[in-house]
Amino acid sequence: LIEKLTRNVVRNPGEEKFRRINLANPKISSAITDVPFAIDVLKEMGWVQDEDALLLPPSVHLAHEREVVGIIDAKDYYKKEEDNE
Repeated sequence: LIEKLTRNVVRNPGEEKFRRINLANPKISSAITDVPFAIDVLKEMGWVQDEDALLLPPSVHLAHEREVVGIIDAKDYYKKEEDNE
């Protein structure tokens, strides 16, 4: 889930909905809040705690965004190729 959240921010850096993680959401809670150190990892990436959410301030740009998008695109491409075989 952290990968998906990161992918959404990298692909849509200006969209606010991708820069907020609702920690009260049950799916998010089970994948992030309840996992040891998951919130710490997100904070290291630049996310900040805001009551029951994590926010990625507009001033924060994830390191190597262009490279990350390239890797994600390549991964998606090869997954589709594998599914077509």
